Amino acid sequence: LSRICRYGWASDWGDNLFIGTVLEFGVLNGSYLKGFGEHFRWKPVFWGFDSFVGLPAEAEGQPRPLAWSPGSLSSVGSGPAASEDKHAAVARAVERVHASITEGFPERKVHLVPGMYSESLTPQLAARILLTSGPASFIDIDSDLYISARQALDWVFEHGLARVGTVIRYDDWWTLACATRNPRNRNYHRDAASIESYGGEPLAHEEVAHRHGVTFACACGPCDAESGGPMSRYFATGHVGFNPFFRVAKLSAPPGNTGFAANGTMVG
Repeated sequence: LSRICRYGWASDWGDNLFIGTVLEFGVLNGSYLKGFGEHFRWKPVFWGFDSFVGLPAEAEGQPRPLAWSPGSLSSVGSGPAASEDKHAAVARAVERVHASITEGFPERKVHLVPGMYSESLTPQLAARILLTSGPASFIDIDSDLYISARQALDWVFEHGLARVGTVIRYDDWWTLACATRNPRNRNYHRDAASIESYGGEPLAHEEVAHRHGVTFACACGPCDAESGGPMSRYFATGHVGFNPFFRVAKLSAPPGNTGFAANGTMVG
């Protein structure tokens, strides 16, 4: 964990950090997974999940940045209208991304799962992952929207893909909180509001912790800044400092605990 907090990119974390299964929700062009695997002596098994045709619609009533409109962040571009051509375009995108991730590392085990999470994240797929590579050591949530993070996390904890010790990183934890407090965005400005009240990944994290009885602990990044813990010095410093990392500390019963210690003032 100290290596995660000290370096900004996964390619700098070094050998023997994670063994087993790595799950990434939100692959796009595969750059994060590619960097993740570059310096591992023990090669994890990578599973990447993405629609490859862009973002879905956000859940009703949940805010999103304008740039996160349905269909944005597509790996296939605007794409043809015909469903047959769309399927072919997705297949080509998956092949291209897979080739990029494994370039120079032919032994790297990478599985890419296309489709919207509401359809692709099945009990059968979870059972296959557990059987072939085991529970996740590391989970990367880079799917942007609340609805996507919620579906991914619910699936992970419903089917035992996370265990005590699993580390979860959130790529867009602060996006909505920072955007809504911008002076040019006064319609959404909130004073001393809790991080979950902004929606997005923090809300999904809170709801999943309470529903599944998960106790999280802040591993590093801006999730323990006010408590004065050993990771507080990494608050807002560099790439990792902007992205919180949580460790699954306990799997017991509701209500669980989010592990997020910064109050509304610190969020502000």
